[in-house]
Amino acid sequence: MQKTRMLAILLPAIVLVALIPIAFANSSAVSIKGDICGMLDGNGLGLGEGKSHQVTTSNGNGLFTCKAVVTPSITGQTVKFNFDSTGGGTCTVGTNQTADWQETVSASGQAMLVCHLK
Repeated sequence: MQKTRMLAILLPAIVLVALIPIAFANSSAVSIKGDICGMLDGNGLGLGEGKSHQVTTSNGNGLFTCKAVVTPSITGQTVKFNFDSTGGGTCTVGTNQTADWQETVSASGQAMLVCHLK
């Protein structure tokens, strides 16, 4: 009687523990923070160096961001860079390369690069 009761309590717990990795494997995303990343400064020069955050889903799509304080634009205005404004510059993250990106540099030099990975 005691063994049957103990088995009835432990069996659901064992099944639950066995299923947790399967649930996470099918729906999880990978998040990587803190790698050094390069970006443009406010004048379009490749001098900025910041910290990154990348999230990639199980289907391979992802979002990469890089934040840094860079030299602001000599215009004193916020500037935006992207594939078109740079004449076809791409965002490269590891072996992924995309034209779907934008970088904004504020008048004070706060910069954020966002790349959509597919």
